[in-house]
Amino acid sequence: MATVHDGNVYLTIPLSVEKVKHQNVTSLRLYDPSGQLKYTIPVSPLDTDVMQKKLGVSPGQLQYQQYIGPRPYNGQYRILAIDKSGNAVDTVTVGFNCFADTN
Repeated sequence: MATVHDGNVYLTIPLSVEKVKHQNVTSLRLYDPSGQLKYTIPVSPLDTDVMQKKLGVSPGQLQYQQYIGPRPYNGQYRILAIDKSGNAVDTVTVGFNCFADTN
């Protein structure tokens, strides 16, 4: 999901702590539509205490955010969850449109 804060677009990625532990997820890799790696986000189930202090994060959930650019920003990213062996254990593609604020 893409969110906007102060005119900047962030990609928000929620994860289950249990799935991160069970699948040994250590990072998220974000690829643009051309297949180019744009961002790598370190992931750890030990982030739970920090995440629980964030607004809107449920118990048992991790929530990571990545700045992707100023608004307006429209795009699509493929997100891969990577385990400690470097293998992709899950993938999802998200598309979004964050239009200019007209107020």
